[in-house]
Amino acid sequence: MPRSLSDAVDDRRSRRSSALSPAPARTAALIAPQPDTGLMTQHRLRRITAGSITAMAVLVIAGCSSGYDSVLWRQMDRQEAEAYQLIDESESLAVSPAGFVADLRSSPTYWDGHTLPQVDPEEPATFYYDVRGPDVNQLGAPVVSFDVLVHSGARPPGAPREEPGGESSGPYAGPPSVYTCYTLAVAFTAERMWQTRRSNDGGEELLSCPPELVEVIGERARYELPTDFDG
Repeated sequence: MPRSLSDAVDDRRSRRSSALSPAPARTAALIAPQPDTGLMTQHRLRRITAGSITAMAVLVIAGCSSGYDSVLWRQMDRQEAEAYQLIDESESLAVSPAGFVADLRSSPTYWDGHTLPQVDPEEPATFYYDVRGPDVNQLGAPVVSFDVLVHSGARPPGAPREEPGGESSGPYAGPPSVYTCYTLAVAFTAERMWQTRRSNDGGEELLSCPPELVEVIGERARYELPTDFDG
């Protein structure tokens, strides 16, 4: 199943992606091999647009046993883009590996393991925590890794259940919000961001969300696999 990255990006990213996309052999070499659950890709290609759902996403939603609907799926899609937006902004400013670590740790939703971020549990949020690096991998490429918890925010109260394609199907009885967790690793070359890899998103390497952050977003929020929100 494809990972959570978009084939609909803005014109700036599209132009840069075609001009800067590395050769496959060079791309694979920048980050040391990871478990099969990981995703190697250019971070310039992000999430699908909030208003559209691909055929694959339709299958995911239709077959989901949790009971969340298209409304929450779109909310998660938009919020997952926050992590990649931070990466893109840092890249556009030619931020170094150490500078990127500083950017992560200065985010209002960064959790240092002690002081919890102050957020409205009804609002969507992307939390950054357990920032590692910059480390130099076995191929000499600096890598900054960090974990992410993405929360959809509360679903609009009273809104009917929405099926794939936008059709209503009666009262909504699913969870009020959903969340997921995974790891992102950003590799650099010549002090410039080069690529992003997502991992710890399934199987034996699945990342457990910190209970402290889960408490912040509310006990009624329901966990879902990262791959459930891939388009």
